[in-house]
Amino acid sequence: MLLHISSLLFFIQTMLGTLPAPAQTESVNWISFEQLAALQKKEPRMVLIHIYTPWCGYCKRMDKEVFTNQTVIRTINKKYYAIKFNAESNVNIVFNGKTYAYNPKYSKRRNGAHELAIKLMNDNTLYPSEIILDTRYNTIQLVRGSSTAEDLIQVLSDI
Repeated sequence: MLLHISSLLFFIQTMLGTLPAPAQTESVNWISFEQLAALQKKEPRMVLIHIYTPWCGYCKRMDKEVFTNQTVIRTINKKYYAIKFNAESNVNIVFNGKTYAYNPKYSKRRNGAHELAIKLMNDNTLYPSEIILDTRYNTIQLVRGSSTAEDLIQVLSDI
């Protein structure tokens, strides 16, 4: 009986070893604003900034449904440097030679907003938003509100 169990275990281990490994899924290569300047010096690329807040349901849905889409991921990672930016972060950010801080008294948002988010969204904050910048940090496109994977692929591919 013991011999049969050992043989069965050996057979199972052998079979499991021959199964193909599960497909590895990629993810968006999110970077920080601090990393951006150095990367741009090495290899200039356009920049995609995903502006979100932790409480935003549409932002969470984009994380779950859009930024896990393999076509979205491949398009972003191939053509862009991607930054995921919390618009209510209280961390000072140096971007394009200027320091930006959190503004708790920003009158258009109950929770306040980061000065850089305000600037990038032209003083009209709506979460989530996608900002696409050229290699010199000029705004090419601003997409306000939640996007589907198909919508974002279209925007990213058209530029």
